[in-house]
Amino acid sequence: NALLKDQAKEADEAKARLKVQLEEADGLNALLKDQVEEAEGEKVHVKLQLEEADRVNAWLFEEAEGAQFHMKLQLEEADKVNARLKDQLKEEKDAKLHLMAHSEDADRVNALLKDQAKEADEAKARLKVQLEEADGLNALLKDQ
Repeated sequence: NALLKDQAKEADEAKARLKVQLEEADGLNALLKDQVEEAEGEKVHVKLQLEEADRVNAWLFEEAEGAQFHMKLQLEEADKVNARLKDQLKEEKDAKLHLMAHSEDADRVNALLKDQAKEADEAKARLKVQLEEADGLNALLKDQ
């Protein structure tokens, strides 16, 4: 009988230990549920940030396309101006050559006109470099 009482007491103690372990497991489970909810909240926050980043990238892309179009129009206008300047330069050259055809200054006029033509070509080259830089910027923004 005493042996049975000892076994019953040990069983009660084991039951009490198991009850404590169960309560600890319940606490751990509640903590894990809280962490899962927090992780879900972070996931939603990150998703919103990614959507915002996509909107910003789309806006930047549209802005870059607009800037590239504007620069292209400016370059086309610069080409027209350059062509007019070349025509004007040719007309001036023709007029000066006509006026100075019988003059000893013909060589100086020719050198001046060559320098002006070279300057016009250098200006065109600079505009071409700017267009290439704009194309590079547009490609970079498209990649983003």
